[in-house]
Amino acid sequence: LVLDYTPKDTILLYDTVCFNMLPYDFYGQSCTQAGSYQHIIYTSTGCDSAYYLLNLHIYQRLDAEINPISEICSGEPSFDLSYNTLSDASLEFSVIFSDLAKAAGFVDTTGYTDSQGMFTINLPENVLPNTYTAEVTIDNHGCEMVTLPITIPVLYSSQIIIQRWNDLLAVSKSMSENYQGFSKYQ
Repeated sequence: LVLDYTPKDTILLYDTVCFNMLPYDFYGQSCTQAGSYQHIIYTSTGCDSAYYLLNLHIYQRLDAEINPISEICSGEPSFDLSYNTLSDASLEFSVIFSDLAKAAGFVDTTGYTDSQGMFTINLPENVLPNTYTAEVTIDNHGCEMVTLPITIPVLYSSQIIIQRWNDLLAVSKSMSENYQGFSKYQ
């Protein structure tokens, strides 16, 4: 009796693709979901000789939305910008400010979000109260980029008011000098 033995090899493969690159072809299999897939190669005598095991990860569509920005008072050092997406991974972002915002001292910024769907934007020192705008671009690992407009309402700090009597306000002179356009309070 002659017995030929061919050892079986297991080849582990890991791949990550974008949602828009589906279906993923794995030895003729049409893979449309994240998960594990296998392919077996047989010898000429019908014995299995190699197992190819694929662990497929798929970057999903973002479907991003920026949550409304709460009131921000001048004098605060920064504020958190939060967003919702279908992805829970850390994503690259950029914030490009309008000319008005740049003139007020805002600086374009880039970075990575945290897994909580939030990132921090610094406020310029002595920024004047106004409504500023910017565009936030979120990059989904090169699969897609989503650009969303944001409005940043910067209000007067409550520290500007020293005293209030019915319809009359006493405003701190040192504080009001920073706010050259102070004209009304609501």
